Amino acid sequence: MKKLLSRLFFFFILTLVVQGCKKEESFDIDNLKEELKADFSADKQRVYLNQPIQFKNESHGATSYQWTFEGGEPSVSSDENPKVLYAKDGKYRVSLEVRNGEENKLAVKEEYITVFSEACWSEFVYPEIIFKNTAANGNGALYNRLVPSPDELIHGVCLDVCRLLYMSPEEMDVVEKISYTVEDNDGVSAKGGQPPHISIVFSSKYLKSCESKGMSDAELMAEIKGVLYHEVTHGYQFSPRGAGEYKAGDDFFGFIEGMADYVRYLSGYLTTDDRKAGGHWNDGYKNSAFFMDWLHSKDPSFLYKLNQSAKTINPWSWEKATQRILNTSVSALWTEYQNDLTTGKITEIDQLLKEQREF
Repeated sequence: MKKLLSRLFFFFILTLVVQGCKKEESFDIDNLKEELKADFSADKQRVYLNQPIQFKNESHGATSYQWTFEGGEPSVSSDENPKVLYAKDGKYRVSLEVRNGEENKLAVKEEYITVFSEACWSEFVYPEIIFKNTAANGNGALYNRLVPSPDELIHGVCLDVCRLLYMSPEEMDVVEKISYTVEDNDGVSAKGGQPPHISIVFSSKYLKSCESKGMSDAELMAEIKGVLYHEVTHGYQFSPRGAGEYKAGDDFFGFIEGMADYVRYLSGYLTTDDRKAGGHWNDGYKNSAFFMDWLHSKDPSFLYKLNQSAKTINPWSWEKATQRILNTSVSALWTEYQNDLTTGKITEIDQLLKEQREF
């Protein structure tokens, strides 16, 4: 009896398996269709007039595309990934309708693109400068000789820095007042306070020591300007929230000091002579600055997007920022950067970045 039941059970299982196989054989995978979904992105959402924007189709299951670009050129496109220009400032809607032959889906993003005119910088609010040289009768006399118009110098640097960090004055925190003091102290320079009132202290003793090393007036003036670009950047850059403390090794430090030295580099007051392999992206100053420069080979708008990320990511971290901007981990990017330094590929990248900036 047990043998009979065992045989019946075996034939029952075998029947189920055979029937299942028959069903699988009749399954037509070609009849499966991916669910239709419409979506898109752009490499830049805030641009100047006639600056090209590369749109990227991120739809699923589509076989045809119909784009509509309010205010754009072209205004419509059936390309999968079109490139568009805008000739007039304003905020513009973008829409994408996708089809798969039977149905259609629509994605619409209102005020998705913001276009600025360079003329917007005529509205820049220059800060009031409160200048004081407490060492004018000693080492500070050198500063007075080199910088006869400190207000004019500081105003020029403020505008330059903001045009590197922002697309328009409306994006930034206004600095209404800068107290700039030259004094005979140790160190080089320091920034204090937060917008709307910041302070900058510059060491006349440091400047005098530079002269003692044989630096020419032109070299001394370049050092004054370079330090000023660094400190003014601290006054205008956004501050990343929840990113640790102001100490080497923390994300906060790498962001703050790296960005300030990078602006100094872009302004022509640092060179790559001191760039070398090794270290960490959070070392700050030159090490972080040259890494930021290299990251522009991945995205020409990286500095702008990195600064903006301090407002949109909380808590902020390098990892979250690079994932959002470049869709890649910061450790992987740092490893690639180090490899480019050691192999010499960095020379090729330097030329690429130079051409980008000239364009």
